[in-house]
Amino acid sequence: MVRCDILDIIDKILKAYRKDNRPFGGVKVLLVGDAFQLSPIASGQVIDKKTNTLVSIKYLLQQQGYKSIYFFDSKAYIEREPFQLELTKPYRQQEFEFIDLLNKVRINELKPEDIISLNKRCCEPTELAREDIIHLAPLNRIVDAYNQQQYDALEGDEKEYQASIQGDFPEKIMPVESFIKLKIGAQVMIRRNHFDNDGLPQKTYYNGTIGKIEHFDDDYISIKSKNPLTNEDVRYVIEKCTWENIEYTWNRETKLMEEKVLGSFTQFPIKIAWAITIHKSQGLTFDHVMLSLRDCFAPGQAYVALSRCRRLNGIFLDNPISPSIFQVDPRVVAEIKKTTSRKDVEIYNNNTDANNLYALARKSLMDNQPDKMLKYYNDACKHRNDYDTKEFNKYIGHIVKLLHRYKEHRNILLKEQQENLAEIEKINEQFALLETAHQTISQQYNGIIEELANAKIANNQQQKNIVEQVNKIEILNQLIANERTASAVEKAVLTSKIDGYKEVIQRYEMTIENKQRTIIDLSNQNSKIQGEKELIDRELVRTAQELERVRQIKWWQKLFGKK
Repeated sequence: MVRCDILDIIDKILKAYRKDNRPFGGVKVLLVGDAFQLSPIASGQVIDKKTNTLVSIKYLLQQQGYKSIYFFDSKAYIEREPFQLELTKPYRQQEFEFIDLLNKVRINELKPEDIISLNKRCCEPTELAREDIIHLAPLNRIVDAYNQQQYDALEGDEKEYQASIQGDFPEKIMPVESFIKLKIGAQVMIRRNHFDNDGLPQKTYYNGTIGKIEHFDDDYISIKSKNPLTNEDVRYVIEKCTWENIEYTWNRETKLMEEKVLGSFTQFPIKIAWAITIHKSQGLTFDHVMLSLRDCFAPGQAYVALSRCRRLNGIFLDNPISPSIFQVDPRVVAEIKKTTSRKDVEIYNNNTDANNLYALARKSLMDNQPDKMLKYYNDACKHRNDYDTKEFNKYIGHIVKLLHRYKEHRNILLKEQQENLAEIEKINEQFALLETAHQTISQQYNGIIEELANAKIANNQQQKNIVEQVNKIEILNQLIANERTASAVEKAVLTSKIDGYKEVIQRYEMTIENKQRTIIDLSNQNSKIQGEKELIDRELVRTAQELERVRQIKWWQKLFGKK
């Protein structure tokens, strides 16, 4: 049974790992067990970190505020306040009288006639029972002495098996003995589960399976046993297994549990088992048991021993018993009284399911999914009909008001949309006019640029002609200077032509200068128009984005005033 502090450790690990402060990190937890059976182990001693002294586990738990060592006194269990359901149908036993007797033993309400009935089982086992009977006792010394007695009575060769231990593997956590001695015919218990993928029965066995040694060698051991489902003979082939000693630490940086293998233990998973302690038998089922109950010392111990057997006539007592061996922990009795009725659980489950479905219906309504909303609502009514409740009517009234507000807000948004569309139409008209003006100016600009280019070509040609005339004048001047034969009239004519050419050049230069000023004016006008065009383009984009944003606003956002 899980101890209170262990359950709290599980709770803390789940909260930290899942980053969820709800009990057990929000994980659904199902606790199954019988508190009337053996209590959790708390008999050891540990170091108290506050005082650095050796104290008992029970004392340390009391200092930490626990009322008892049981799971139901853990902080996580108390915080959650779970439902407690009592399972009343037994599956191990089928005999009504035996079940009734065990129920009385469980809560320590035995009558004198019940003690007499139990003491009638103080007799020798039958021949059939001797084939698979197992001895249950409360103390290890009784178990060890009986096993040694039965083992020494066997004849035949003996084989020894020494475990292989690597690293750190303390003796107190060894699952089986490190040194095992076996003989053919020895009764053993398998201490590990093994499931065969092919479903072969000789390879599938369970922790607690009882059988007798038929054959052994260095690598495997063959055990004859009974199939627990069919009660037929079956032979299991047992091989060596390895257990690891793992240390778990919490990494504060990664927020994860890390494991480190400290050592390993390899041995055949069996132990001599003509007798086992009552503690080790918890959870096992037998057809025939020999019980030594006189030395029972813990609450629930006698009940566990008696309830291991399927039938009352499969129980054999080595000594008569007295009522004093039956003990019940008062803390368990007080807790079991809190058991929840099935009707209360059904009501709670119905309310929980109804709340979840109504919540989904509301969400579907807000998500504009009417089909889903109706489905969730109808399913919720099957669990709990809230139609006539004050809260439901209040909610419907609130939804109706929201719908009216939505309708009004929708009309406002439609009006704003129409106004925006009209404004966009005006902007488009202005943009079209500006575009036409821009095209006209661009055409004029291109014409002027073409005229300017032609003027530059003509100017270049005139300058070329002037250069030729100047060259001719220089040649004439040279002739005049050399020959002095030219007349003054010819010189005047040439001078007049030169002056005429200079006047033509000046006119062309003035024309070019005027054309350049016109080009500059047109460029300024073009830049201004281009800037206005860019402003209009940006305004069009912003208006289109605003319209798209308005279209994308969800109706419930509009309902609550978002624009």
